[in-house]
Amino acid sequence: MTRHKLCIMHCALCIALSASAQNPKWTREDCEAYALANAPAILRQQLQRQNASYNRDGAWDAYLPRAGADLSQHNPPAGGSTTSGSSSLSGTLPYGFDYAARATSTQNQNDSWSLEVSKRLWGAGSWDGSLASFRNAALADESAELLLRRYTRELVESVRLRCHEIIRTRQTHYSNTLRLDQARRNLEVALANQNPLDIANARYEVPQAEAQVLRSERLITDALDRLKETLGLDISHDLDTEDALPETRPALDTAADLAWVAAQSEDVLVQELRIEQLRNELQNLREALGPSVSLAASVGDTFNGNGPGADSRVTLRASWPIGSVGDRARLATRENDILDARLQLRQLQISLHRQVLDLSRRLSETERQIDVANQRLEIALMRVELYKDKWDNGEIDILEYVRAQNAVEDVRIELINQQTIYFDLLAGYIRLTACDTRGVNY
Repeated sequence: MTRHKLCIMHCALCIALSASAQNPKWTREDCEAYALANAPAILRQQLQRQNASYNRDGAWDAYLPRAGADLSQHNPPAGGSTTSGSSSLSGTLPYGFDYAARATSTQNQNDSWSLEVSKRLWGAGSWDGSLASFRNAALADESAELLLRRYTRELVESVRLRCHEIIRTRQTHYSNTLRLDQARRNLEVALANQNPLDIANARYEVPQAEAQVLRSERLITDALDRLKETLGLDISHDLDTEDALPETRPALDTAADLAWVAAQSEDVLVQELRIEQLRNELQNLREALGPSVSLAASVGDTFNGNGPGADSRVTLRASWPIGSVGDRARLATRENDILDARLQLRQLQISLHRQVLDLSRRLSETERQIDVANQRLEIALMRVELYKDKWDNGEIDILEYVRAQNAVEDVRIELINQQTIYFDLLAGYIRLTACDTRGVNY
């Protein structure tokens, strides 16, 4: 009989271990890794990053050569058909260069070819302005990379906040369960003592504690669903996570973090790239202001059976729009845009500086609040033991004892909340300063 029981216990243990292996608890790091690989939000951001790369590659299309060819046959009413064909190659190069080559051939050996090269000496796209679109596409690609890096940290922060929320709700649920167990034990003792007032007060506490337990169970399920949504998991997917917050508090180097944010923050770098884009556009607008001057040279030969007929030509073209108010207005507007972007950059740096200091101060304050809550919890546990002795001796009624018990759980929940707030703030600090790349993490 004993051997049979041992076999049953062994089978039950194997089943339990198998179930645990099939649904292991996810660590916070597991959740972060899954989100970075599968969350729809990060995948969409990666698509935008790819689009920026495609746009950068496509910016060179303006400098690709264009080739053409045609073949025709002429059949006049008098008879005698003629076949002719031609081919051409043309294109644009940086700094205002253009080229065009063409060759034609007919059935009666009336052949020709020509080559023309031109350079815009002044005007839109004549010098550095011709590279504005390509340079801005490259800058936009770099900006997209920075935004993806920033969004990656934002997603990690979101996952951490969701994990913190689950831990907080579970620990609050545990505290509410203790409160319910105490209320039920108090009712049993009151019934045994047959004290009508204690019985009434104990019965009043039980349903209230049960309602708190039901509410905390719902909050746990809601928190898990929000984490699944952030990770990109189906809501019906079974998910279980760790139940404890980290025990260590990392030491922060606020001065180093402030220096990094001022110079290396993605928002700062993106704004600096935006200023560079505006400068490129300004250069193009400056070239477009005033006359348009170009110099062209062409050469060609014609072969018609009577010997070659060489032809060469040099042309200087110039045009100047009268009253170009629009170009000057656009130039002045772009200069103001650059000044405005610089002011935005300065405002951004000040705002980031303030945010880092604010988070640092709030972290220090929350650390002190956690220490105070730990002290209050110790005192509350001592008080409840004193009140229990008085109630056992009949010196007080159950209501005062219940208040002392509830005070313990209230302080316990306050401690849980302060600990969660601390790690929420720390996640925001890490996201803002990227100090995890410098060895500061939890």
